[in-house]
Amino acid sequence: MKVVPPREGADGAVLRISCRREISYSIVHPARAVLDPAAASLSGMVEGRPVLLVVDRNVNRLFGNHLSAYIRQHLDCVGKVIVEGSEQRKSWHQVQRICSHAVRRGLPRDGVIVAFGGGVTLDLAGMAASLFRRGVAYLRVPTTLVGMVDTGIGIKQGFNFRSRKNILGTFYPPIGVINDIRFLATLTQAELSCGVAEIIKMGMVRDGALLALLEENAERLLRSRFQSSSGLAMRVLLRAERVMMEELEPNLFEQCQARLADFGHTFSQGLERASGYEMRHGHAVALDMLLSTGIAVRRGLCSATLFDRMVHLYRASGLPLTSPIMQPETLLGSAHDARLHRSGDLNLVVPVEFGRATYLQDLTREDLEYSLAMMEQAADEQWLSRTASAGI
Repeated sequence: MKVVPPREGADGAVLRISCRREISYSIVHPARAVLDPAAASLSGMVEGRPVLLVVDRNVNRLFGNHLSAYIRQHLDCVGKVIVEGSEQRKSWHQVQRICSHAVRRGLPRDGVIVAFGGGVTLDLAGMAASLFRRGVAYLRVPTTLVGMVDTGIGIKQGFNFRSRKNILGTFYPPIGVINDIRFLATLTQAELSCGVAEIIKMGMVRDGALLALLEENAERLLRSRFQSSSGLAMRVLLRAERVMMEELEPNLFEQCQARLADFGHTFSQGLERASGYEMRHGHAVALDMLLSTGIAVRRGLCSATLFDRMVHLYRASGLPLTSPIMQPETLLGSAHDARLHRSGDLNLVVPVEFGRATYLQDLTREDLEYSLAMMEQAADEQWLSRTASAGI
C-alpha cells in the first residue's frame, strides 16, 4: 500500500492511494470422498469457522444424508439453503434468498459460505458471498464437470437479469475449490458432455495434446462417467484445470478483454437466451465453437480438416452439431452484445490449429451463412461415411 503526499496542481491539492491485493487459492483433489467422515479436505479449509451451506436441490436429494452426517461431525453449520440449479432460475431472487438466510442465521464476518452444486449454484453462492457484509469467505465444491473445469476455477460469478445472461456479477475469489471426481458418477451423459465441451474449448486454444487425449478416449470417459480406474479421467481433469488456470492467472480481473477462454462464448449466450435457457450452456458453447471454426475455415485461417476432426470429436462426446435456433439474425445480435461486453471490440476467438487460436474483429452475414452450411452438412449422416472413407 502506498499513500502519496499531497501535491498542488491546477485542481488544488490531490492525494492518491494505491494498494495491491494478493490473490491465492488452491483447487484440491481429495484422496477420500469429500463427504467421507474420515476426510479432512472440507473441514480443513473451513478451519472451524461458522458455515452457511448452499446446496443444489438435486445434489441435496442425492447426498443430503451424507452431508448431514459430515456436518454433525465436522462443521459449525448455522444453516443450509437449497437452491434451484437451473439456468432459468439463476436470478437475483435466489441470491437474495441466500443473503436472507445469512442474515437470519447470523453468519458472522469470519463465516464461510460453502457451495455444493454445478455452475449455477456456484455462481449464486459466490454472488451472495461477495455481497454479504461486503464480502465473506466462500468455498466451492463443484459437483459437475463444467463446475470442475470451468466455473470453479476463476474468480467470476454472476446471475441473469432482464433476459441477459450474467449481465450482473462480481469478481470475487474463493478461499478454495474441492474437486471430487466421484460426484461425476451421478451425472447424465448430456451433463458430462457439457463439461467435455469446456475441456475441448481450452484444448483448442492452448493445448493440442489435451485434444488428442480426448480424441482417443472421449467415448471411454463418458461411458465410465469419468470413473476410470486407470487414472485417465484424473489426468484429463488435471490437465484441463491447469490449462485454464494458466490462461486466467495473468488476467484474473479481465483488464485485457481479448481472452482465449472466450472461445465459444461470443454466440452461445444468444443461443441460450433464444432457447429460453432450455439449451444447456455446454451445448451452446459447443455450437459456438464449431460455428467459429467454420468462420475460420472461410477466412483461410485454419483447414477444413480441423473442422472435420472437431465434428468427429463432437460425435464421440455426444455434442450437438447444429440447432434450428442458429439463425444469422440471432447470431449477429449475439455478436453485437459481445462487443458491448468487450468495450467495442469483437475479439471473436477462432482456431488456427489444434492448440492455437487468434482473434477476429469483424464479422459478416456471409461468414455465418458459410459456417452454418458446413454445420448442416456435418449433421448429415452421409457426411460421416464420406469423411470415414477419406481417413479423417
